[in-house]
Amino acid sequence: MKLIVENVLTKKERKKLIKDCKPFLRDKGPKFPGLQSDFVQREGCGFSQFESVHTKFLDIAQTAVDTKLKWDVSWFVFTKGIIENNGWHTHPVDYVGVYYMQTFPFFSNGTLFKEGLFKVPQNSLLIFPGHLEHAAPSSPLPFERYTLALNWNKYYDRY
Repeated sequence: MKLIVENVLTKKERKKLIKDCKPFLRDKGPKFPGLQSDFVQREGCGFSQFESVHTKFLDIAQTAVDTKLKWDVSWFVFTKGIIENNGWHTHPVDYVGVYYMQTFPFFSNGTLFKEGLFKVPQNSLLIFPGHLEHAAPSSPLPFERYTLALNWNKYYDRY
């Protein structure tokens, strides 16, 4: 199951998110593709400027999968389409969201899964199960790609 929700932010909100995330991007070593931020967590993280976006994406995801979810962590990712940025991986959560803030203009928009490229337009949120192995796609030109990765787990009421 892979779900796409298109046009999730206004152009102004999307551009502001790109601008605001840039100071947090850094090289985290060879295990992490491109540049990444530290994890953004709900409480005590000092990332309050991103809370409204996270709340909006959580609401969208809960509606899309028809399940109550709780936010785990998220992080920003910057890649330039080089093969070294591919980093095949899974997430140890129930659902993953990828928000495409800025993508390659003509091709390789989306996420690469083992069965091939799943195309997703800029300003869209892709939601899929965390166990699916995936990577950022490569491109023959060094286009800048900004994404926000979001992890969610099913929310269970405890009695």
